[in-house]
Formats: sequence, structure tokens, C-alpha cells
Amino acid sequence: MALDSAQLATNFIQVFKDGKDAANSDVVAQALADAIHAYVSAATVNGVTVNVVDSGGNPLGSGTQTTPVTIT
Repeated sequence: MALDSAQLATNFIQVFKDGKDAANSDVVAQALADAIHAYVSAATVNGVTVNVVDSGGNPLGSGTQTTPVTIT
């Protein structure tokens, strides 16, 4: 899924409103962390290519991830 920055902004607006009402920086910090975590966790990664080497740094081959994977 594509990342939705508009939803993240909406979540931030709500966090700041809630923080203003609660006047508690701990509440705001946790809510921001939760919003960012939800935003990043909604992403999928695809097409990552890696080079495989042995313990001496000698190339053994490469591989490409072809199936989308969610970030957790």
C-alpha cells in the first residue's frame, strides 16, 4: 500500500488538539509515536536486491525480493 501522508497529517492535527486539551507532553509524544508507527507500518516494500557474500567478502551471488512485504 502506498503511504498516505494526508492521513498522517490528519493524525498529527488530532494529536496536537488532544495534547492542547490534555496539556501533557507525554500524551503528545506517545500519540505522535503511534501515528508515525501506523504510517510506516502501512507501507510495503518490493524489489529489494541484495548481494550475497561469504565471510571473506567474496561474492556468492545476488537475490531480488519479488513479493511485497509489509514493514512491522
